[in-house]
Amino acid sequence: MGLVSSAAMGAIVDSGPLSLSIPNTFAGVYINLATGANGVTPAAVPGWDFGPYGATNQLAFFFPSTPANSFGGVGSGTAYTAVTVGTAVGPASTFIVSAASAATAAFRAGGTNLVVGVRFFNEATSAINYGYVLMDTTSATGFPATIRRIVYENAGTPITVAIPGANTPPQFAYAPTTGSTVTATGGAGVGSTGTLSITPSIGTAGAGTGAPATTTTTCTAPAAPFAGFAQTVTAVGTGAISGGPLTGTCTVANAAATATLTCSENRGGTAVPVTWTLACPAASQPPLSSNPASGATLTLPPRAVGGPASSANIAFTNPGGAAATVTCTAPAATQFTVAPLVVNVAAGASASTTVSFTSPAIGAFTGTLSCTAGAQTFNFNLAGSTQAQATAVSVPTTDSWAKGLLVLALLGAGLLVTGLRRQH
Repeated sequence: MGLVSSAAMGAIVDSGPLSLSIPNTFAGVYINLATGANGVTPAAVPGWDFGPYGATNQLAFFFPSTPANSFGGVGSGTAYTAVTVGTAVGPASTFIVSAASAATAAFRAGGTNLVVGVRFFNEATSAINYGYVLMDTTSATGFPATIRRIVYENAGTPITVAIPGANTPPQFAYAPTTGSTVTATGGAGVGSTGTLSITPSIGTAGAGTGAPATTTTTCTAPAAPFAGFAQTVTAVGTGAISGGPLTGTCTVANAAATATLTCSENRGGTAVPVTWTLACPAASQPPLSSNPASGATLTLPPRAVGGPASSANIAFTNPGGAAATVTCTAPAATQFTVAPLVVNVAAGASASTTVSFTSPAIGAFTGTLSCTAGAQTFNFNLAGSTQAQATAVSVPTTDSWAKGLLVLALLGAGLLVTGLRRQH
């Protein structure tokens, strides 16, 4: 017996039709599910994965014990289950490893194309693979028993049971894959709309027509800020998918949001849950601006020595939809002080801080002020000066000038009279 794959990796590996008899002996038959090799002793089949055999003339199953938790058949409690078409066999399935004949009651009852869901350790990839074995058995012991087909998925993902030639539903694949995160795109500011999309494709083709060959996926609408995903995607047998993709929206806010999207992939009547994590990023925040602009020089009005401090404001404007905080570092030049050093700027608003200058010494002084707002940096050059007090000058009034001229005139007249007398 040999197994063939429809693709090199990540594919369904199908043995094709088989007619492998299960001996009604304690040895039974040992089968390597990955390679198809089989024999009546473990030594003859390196890496064997499944060993159906006769336990006191009753059909029983046997699985390896190492590596631990790597082997087994789908079951419930202590009994193996005859898996139905359309059922997914994978990590979510329950596996048992009982060697008791009582565990195979569903198979000893007899039937055609009875399905044993299996997991096994694939030595070629060092990973657990999932698949199923089709067998015909006979009531009431199970014997004669014949293995008709072995099918598995070689990438370690779940596989849906299908019987070639019968009506079997297709199995969807999705992008992004189930269990992953779907991140909204297109939204920017607060209140804008982001879009989310999940694109289905045919992961495993089905066969036939009608309800047994139909797969339909529907989703439960997510809670706010998410909406949508009301579409239904359907495929029948080997037909193309109709109704996709699955799409939704989210309303962008200041904070990021996540939610679980729960959908049901109904494969020919068997519902298989599929989920994703929806993610709506936080609103993007446009940069703040300042007046004066970062890098400019803020020149404070000159002040007189001994006089009050001079001051000027720096204003920050926030055009975004979320509040911002500007944090400044006090200037190293102690002639300059800044208050407040932390400026809270509301969304769509402006706020200021005040730079003050004072110095007991006469002269010009400079400093720098650095502030940050998130990843933004503002740098300002500061300039201030202290000047000497001006000297007061007394200017005579008009009356004082007039009186002075009169006195000079009188004095001049007295001197003239005295001179005339002396001449006589």
